[in-house]
Amino acid sequence: MQGRCFRLRSRESPSFPEYTPADSRSGPTSAYNGLMRNLIVILAIAGLLVSCFALREHYRTGVAPCDINSTWDCGVVNHSPFAEIANVPVAIFGILGYAAIAVCAFSRRWWYVLLLTTGAVGFSIYLTYIEARVLETYCIWCVTSAGIVALTEIASIIAVVKYRKRA
Repeated sequence: MQGRCFRLRSRESPSFPEYTPADSRSGPTSAYNGLMRNLIVILAIAGLLVSCFALREHYRTGVAPCDINSTWDCGVVNHSPFAEIANVPVAIFGILGYAAIAVCAFSRRWWYVLLLTTGAVGFSIYLTYIEARVLETYCIWCVTSAGIVALTEIASIIAVVKYRKRA
């Protein structure tokens, strides 16, 4: 049972050991681990909310509220043929991806978080390329999501490096 420890609850009842995961021990490493977990979970929840706004924009029939000018128009981006994969809105993939990142980060599965965020960054780069070179207009929700996933990728790289040093 590598990475696990047993601590006694109190001196009065030494026959009932309490199981405590190694990650929950006090000290600078566990505080850092908790900070990274919370940071990535918060970023993933923010990304999930932004993806929900993008999904709402995908199904909106009226004028988009983020139709600022010819360069910034969420309606053009979210109603383009690139906004769907196999008739599923791209925002749905964002919602599912951010939810998976949050769950993996909450359970401290750093390698899974890194894998998910790396895939999300790659997909975000592709979509940003489509916005810039093909559609020649940007969606504020998409750009915000790209920023969030980039920050999440940086945080997950730091988490994996710290986890490897500890192991």
